Amino acid sequence: KFRWPGSGGAEAKQAQVLPIRGLKNDVPVTFEEGGAVPGDRIVGVLSDGEGIRIFQIHSPKLKDFELGYDVAKAKAGLDELGYKAGADGLRATPDGKPFKPVLYTSTSDTHGKISTLLQAQFKAVGVDLQIKQLEAGALLAATPKAEHDLYLNGYSWNEPDMFSLFLSCDRIASSNRVLYCNPELEALIRAGRTELDQGKRMKIYFDAQKLTMQEAPWQPLYMPVSKTAINVKIQDLKQGQAGGLYWHDAWVKQ
Repeated sequence: KFRWPGSGGAEAKQAQVLPIRGLKNDVPVTFEEGGAVPGDRIVGVLSDGEGIRIFQIHSPKLKDFELGYDVAKAKAGLDELGYKAGADGLRATPDGKPFKPVLYTSTSDTHGKISTLLQAQFKAVGVDLQIKQLEAGALLAATPKAEHDLYLNGYSWNEPDMFSLFLSCDRIASSNRVLYCNPELEALIRAGRTELDQGKRMKIYFDAQKLTMQEAPWQPLYMPVSKTAINVKIQDLKQGQAGGLYWHDAWVKQ
């Protein structure tokens, strides 16, 4: 017999908390009205000082958290910046050249499909997005050189300190592939890495996430579903947010 980590057994007693690596205490979890049952696709929204609230992915209340896809507003913004549309509906740069930004990504089938979807969304506002898929080694070598306009990839990380790896100023020549450097975010990154009080640390990373979403050096697109079947004899095995397994407290029931 098999089960999902976190279902049944001793872990069932912890149904209202969510362990997050790097935080001393579990984060309180509440469910939106209507709740969720096994098999539902869900979204967890973290609110400062309140914990995480779980919504079914089709909940209309999630609209309150969306940035929105506003074609008219995007067109108006491009017009204001001088990227005017021609007779064919496609835009040119302010100096009159065809506006064809290049999106670098990997050769994975998933990234290819997402790139095609993005290409269609960009075209809806008059932007002729070009897609360049590279093997992993070539992609990692090219992006620190600023050869790209946009970059599509993914990461799997259970620790909020990922900010230091992907968005810190001293990583621009390596793993900061969006080439973003903000002294305000840098201060938050350093504070988060040195703060020992876990409540204060959570507030620091909340502010870091908020700033990142406001300035948009990157935009989260989706969170893949990750499930692992384990033998029912394995007790107290937990699964992290990024799909990794926490074996620290696991034991085998004879």
